Amino acid sequence: MSSVFEFSTSCCAKTFFLGEYSALSTKKAILILTEPSFHAVFSLGGLREDIKTSPPCEKLIDSNLCLQNLSYKFIDPYNGRGGLGASSAEFLFWLRAASFFSGTPYDFKKKDEIDIMLNVYEKNSWSGVGSPPSGLDLVSQNYSGIVYLDLHSSKVETMRWPFKTAGFCLAHTNKKLATHSHLEGIRKPENMAFLANYVDSAWGSLLQKDLS
Repeated sequence: MSSVFEFSTSCCAKTFFLGEYSALSTKKAILILTEPSFHAVFSLGGLREDIKTSPPCEKLIDSNLCLQNLSYKFIDPYNGRGGLGASSAEFLFWLRAASFFSGTPYDFKKKDEIDIMLNVYEKNSWSGVGSPPSGLDLVSQNYSGIVYLDLHSSKVETMRWPFKTAGFCLAHTNKKLATHSHLEGIRKPENMAFLANYVDSAWGSLLQKDLS
């Protein structure tokens, strides 16, 4: 009787608070991580079922022997509505699985490990047309709360929502534009780099608990 080894992992849903477009050239943005979380269970041994996952994940699996005999279950609490980071969560989970089953301990929070993660993500998710994805959603989902990213300066900062008398509500429009299709139409992301100034200003206000 063969043994079955399991690896379970999870991460929060993500929403770009500011900087989704400036991030394409400046690698700077603020994201909010919320629950309920995405979950995944990987197993090695026993009966292997057909894997259903995204094309970038399929490419990652094909290039990593340690991933090719795994069974996989992905739990999306949003039932595929889109826009909250399900695809980046799946890619993060497969990277974590590669780390676990290969015996290479990465947590993808050190600078060199973040760089590796972003390079692997771009290689497997970008068609070469238009703008490559920033990957900041992928990086942010390794954290929780509010996440400020400035990867050109190797900055990753987190905080809890600072306001006791103000909150926010996420409302789904049920209209989802595939990210890769949208990015193919963006040819000069550097033209939106000035928007990063608003990211810095907003982060300063959050740190100072300034609603004005």
